[in-house]
Amino acid sequence: MALSPMDIHNKEFTRKGRNGYAAQEVDDFLDEVIASYQQVLNQNKDLQDQLDKANHNLTQYDEMKNSLNQSILVAQEAADKVKQDANAQANNVSREAQQQAQAVVAEAQAKAGQITSDAANNAARLNNESNALREETKTFQSRLAAMMQSQLDLVKSDDWNQLLKPTGLESYPELQDAISKAQPSHMAATPAVTGTTAPVPTSEPAEQPQTVVIFPDEKQASAAPAEPAQSQAEEPTFEAPASDSTKDQF
Repeated sequence: MALSPMDIHNKEFTRKGRNGYAAQEVDDFLDEVIASYQQVLNQNKDLQDQLDKANHNLTQYDEMKNSLNQSILVAQEAADKVKQDANAQANNVSREAQQQAQAVVAEAQAKAGQITSDAANNAARLNNESNALREETKTFQSRLAAMMQSQLDLVKSDDWNQLLKPTGLESYPELQDAISKAQPSHMAATPAVTGTTAPVPTSEPAEQPQTVVIFPDEKQASAAPAEPAQSQAEEPTFEAPASDSTKDQF
């Protein structure tokens, strides 16, 4: 069944994740729009073919008219030649031939006019529907582009750039050194651990500070930001940026 402009306008897609749509559904719907628009073009071509055929028939009727008129002239010439013998008969033949010619011409003109009028009306209607469908498609394209640009701007926000900056503790030895400095004074004598060797536990191990980095999770995107873990040494905690922007409703 052909799509109407209202079908395109009222089409709703299933949301996927926080702000997105299912790409397959969008692609399938665009395929339907393309098929429907192609159908309109085919119908318009068929109507154009019918109009061309009507014009061709009109030309044939004009040729018939000319032929009949020529026949009338021939009949009149023949009547003049035999005027003395068949003057009355010639007049009757001429009158009947003229009436027949006029009837044929009138009928042909009436049919051709009706066909031309119907074809013009159908062509105008299909052209209006085609223009309306084209405008609806342009509106859909603009809204889709705006939605995608909004998502791209969100990914490129300063909050994400700030989250991805280096923390200053890129190497493992530097991290161990920072943890050692944060330990209580009675643990200062504990040797630092390098490489991948685990530290030797003491009789009373002290709680070490932890640094928690929370990255965005699609399943938790709609939930409130997680509470950062607090350590005894009050080490900094990094959280994912919480964006206040929302996707434009489509």
